[in-house]
Amino acid sequence: MVKAATVITCVDEAEYLQRAIDSSLDQDTSFQHRVVVVQQGDNNQVGNIIHRNDVIHKQISMDNNVNRSRNLGRELADAEYVLYLDADDYSMPGRVQRSVELLEKGYDLVAQYRKSIRKENADGEIISQHKSREELTGQNRPKIDFAEASRLKKEHMTSTSSLAMRRESAVWNENVEYAQDYELMARLFSQDKDLKFVFEDLVTRTVRGESYGDRKEQKSSFRTIKQKYF
Repeated sequence: MVKAATVITCVDEAEYLQRAIDSSLDQDTSFQHRVVVVQQGDNNQVGNIIHRNDVIHKQISMDNNVNRSRNLGRELADAEYVLYLDADDYSMPGRVQRSVELLEKGYDLVAQYRKSIRKENADGEIISQHKSREELTGQNRPKIDFAEASRLKKEHMTSTSSLAMRRESAVWNENVEYAQDYELMARLFSQDKDLKFVFEDLVTRTVRGESYGDRKEQKSSFRTIKQKYF
């Protein structure tokens, strides 16, 4: 079993996938780190990008959902620690090393607080810079910590692309259609797992114009998850 692995899930994000893979392979770590890509569907352009000796690649049917991809990636990774990355996002230098360092302090999950994450549009233009703790909390409110795990009761704390977990915690509910990462975090929190949200510069997200699923269904799922675990 290797120390850590980054699992990238994709469907048809061919124009972004190479960047996601390179950002994961280029991580400088003091331990063995591998990259796993799980592809839903049979997009040949995506497949051609993935086929390389330094990446573990698995193709599955579109009949599966993204949580199945994530669980399969975890199994293929065979790693003590698992990091996740959507194909249209990318990891910043040092993400893997820093995430594992924090996990080895005893945390079960480590992620970047969502409001501090840098965002780009589909053309690669920065639309929101990375923000430090001081920039978000302000000098006049030093006692407020927006990254407290207990805030999960109020808000969606991060994105899938910044999640890093112990292998035993990285189990996704394949029956959840929307807000899958929130369900995972809420479930772990309800089990008294130790969740750590940081303001460090770990990932960059790509914000595209299209909507990911039905907005009403997303909000309904979010409410259902909150009621179940909180």
